[in-house]
Amino acid sequence: MMDAASGASSNAPDIILKSGAYTLRVTADSMRILLDCAAVPPDIRSLIAAIRADLAENGVPEEWLGEPLEQRLRPFASAPSISGAVIVEGEPSIPPTDGRIEWGGDFFAVGFAIDEKTGAIDYRRPIAQTSVEEGQFLARIIPPNPGKNGRDVFGRMLPAAKGTWPTFRAGQNVREDKNNRCYYATKSGRIRWDANMLSVDEVYTIRGNVGLETGNISHSGALIVEGDIEACTEVEARGDIEVYGVIERADVSTRGNLYVRGGITGRGKRPIQVAGRVQARFINEAELEVDGDMAIEREIVQSTVRTRGILAMPQGRVVGGEIMALGGILIGQSGSEAGVPTLLTAGEDFRLLRRLPELQEEINSLETRRERVKQVLEPLRGRKMTPEMHEAMERLLLDLSLTEERIAELKAEIEQLKQDAKERARRRIEVEKNVFPETIFNIGGDRKRIREAILGPLYALPVRGEIQLRTGRLKWDLKSRGTTDAQRKQEELEENPPEEKT
Repeated sequence: MMDAASGASSNAPDIILKSGAYTLRVTADSMRILLDCAAVPPDIRSLIAAIRADLAENGVPEEWLGEPLEQRLRPFASAPSISGAVIVEGEPSIPPTDGRIEWGGDFFAVGFAIDEKTGAIDYRRPIAQTSVEEGQFLARIIPPNPGKNGRDVFGRMLPAAKGTWPTFRAGQNVREDKNNRCYYATKSGRIRWDANMLSVDEVYTIRGNVGLETGNISHSGALIVEGDIEACTEVEARGDIEVYGVIERADVSTRGNLYVRGGITGRGKRPIQVAGRVQARFINEAELEVDGDMAIEREIVQSTVRTRGILAMPQGRVVGGEIMALGGILIGQSGSEAGVPTLLTAGEDFRLLRRLPELQEEINSLETRRERVKQVLEPLRGRKMTPEMHEAMERLLLDLSLTEERIAELKAEIEQLKQDAKERARRRIEVEKNVFPETIFNIGGDRKRIREAILGPLYALPVRGEIQLRTGRLKWDLKSRGTTDAQRKQEELEENPPEEKT
């Protein structure tokens, strides 16, 4: 017997097209016709002619019944029998290519420059080039390429999906060339990509401190403070904020990045809120909530720092307080010789932890409302109703429909938040120099309290329900967030590396 794999794409049974001296089967997806023949005749040409006639009668396109059919059947001329031979194949549709944004520079690159001499990461030099000049090319929209329609074995069209356009809006100080789908800066400033809108922020420069003389600051673009941001001051900007001095007990928020050449000291009335990344020399008794990566040069002392990116401070120390970094933690020292309690949490999303209970509470409330409406509606079904009752029922049905739509929206938001957190998560903590007593490693809900001082370099990883400390260093990729299978497999290997436990 000579066999040939059918390759059907479905577990559903094949459809019998003809049964007799030979059997013609159509796969459930109608993309292949298979031949079974218990006894191949001495003259295979007669078999080919009979099969051709049967296929033509069943509507198989003529162009597949000539030479293509013979080419598939000739190899079976000397075979005693045939089982599952593919004699006709449809043409699968070719998927489209989605449109994309082609940027004119590394405006939003994630990560930091590499020192050419030492090969070390320079956490004070981000890769992103955010300053642009008037007239500079910023972006081009590459349109989607349409897919190609296919055909099944009966010639029926299999329509290809349409590619999608990227969501893109031109904001302030950005000019669109509609003919070429290109975008240019109309003013010099700092580029910003926020909620699918591209803008160039004018830079507002304050020549001294922000304090009593200037009052609170609210600016729609980027802000440069050549002095300090003094205590009890409120500063808000949609673009980047760069401070040459220090931030002291102030309320600061930005939709861009925060660069502080000095440090951040003291808590304001609210946590410092940053939608981008943070760079600073030190953080002392402050509270920050950050969506991007953080690069701190010297130390974080008795502070509460939460970030959805990576906390990178390979030469600095964390003493006291709480660090929570969804993208992982890389520091020089944790705790101090005095045994100051220091909590390091990696792979947890503070925004997800905060938002989930709120969303679930609203879902629970809506589900209770839905059940109450159903209980009211149930006795009314099938009853004769007055116009007033009918109108009331229509209102209840509308209320029920809107409630169910809102529940679906909230559940979709939860899934999106979880997926985003999963893609960003790095469940790893690395310490280059020293881990002192009363350091607590918290990864994936597992905790490990350090009782005695340990020399680095070492890293903490969750392994089979417990946190293990291992000697050596991990490979940090500041450009990726673990979205590919290859990256996930690499992370699995890192969680079970061959190094010896400390």
